[in-house]
Amino acid sequence: MVLATVISAILQRYKVRKLFRKALLFTTNDNNNCARGFTIIELITIMIVVIILMGVGIPAYVSWMPDMKLRSAIRNIKSDIELAKSTAIRENTSCALVFDTSTDPDSYTIFRESVTINLVQDAGETVLKTVDIPKNVAMTGASFDGDAAFGFNSRGIPYRYDSGPPAQVLDLGSPGTVTLKNVKNNYRRIRLTIVGLSRIQRSSNGTTWVDD
Repeated sequence: MVLATVISAILQRYKVRKLFRKALLFTTNDNNNCARGFTIIELITIMIVVIILMGVGIPAYVSWMPDMKLRSAIRNIKSDIELAKSTAIRENTSCALVFDTSTDPDSYTIFRESVTINLVQDAGETVLKTVDIPKNVAMTGASFDGDAAFGFNSRGIPYRYDSGPPAQVLDLGSPGTVTLKNVKNNYRRIRLTIVGLSRIQRSSNGTTWVDD
C-alpha cells in the first residue's frame, strides 16, 4: 500500500511537471530545456526511494501472508458450513460435510445425502463442492463427537452417524470443531454448537481460545 501510494505521488508529480513545462513553452524559446523529462538525479532518487520501500514492504508482506491465508481459509469453511445448512433447509434434504486430513493438501467435501444418511458419499449423491486447504495452512483436527464428519438435517440441526450396532443417526451431543494452523503456529477454528450455530475462534497456542 505504501509503495503504491509513493508511485502514485511520483506519477502525479510527473504529470504536474509536464503541464507546467507546456505552459512555459508559450513564454520562452528554450524549448529543449522545458520539454525534457526527469533529470538523472531525479530518476536515481526515485529508484532509491522505491528500493528502500520494497526492502521494507516485501518482508512485511511475506510475514503477513500466512495469517491472511489462515483467516481466509477459516472464513471459507464457515461460509461453506452455512451453505450446507441453508441447502438442507431450503431443499428439505440432508447435507454432509466430510473433512479429510489424510490428503495433500487437506480438504473437505460437501454433498447432499439423498440416498443413505451415513456421512459417506454414496453413488447418486451430488457433491456441492470440494475444497482444498491453502498451502502453508494445515487442518490439525476436525472432531464432531469423535468423527471428522457431520451433516445438517432439513431443520438445520447438525447430526452424526453411529455405525452401531445398531446403526443410527443422532444429533450432535457436544459442540464440534475444525481447527487450522499456519506456518507461524497461529490457530483459527470453527466451533459448531449442537443447534447448528458456528463461530470463528483464534488461539496462539492451540489451547486457549477466544472469539475472533
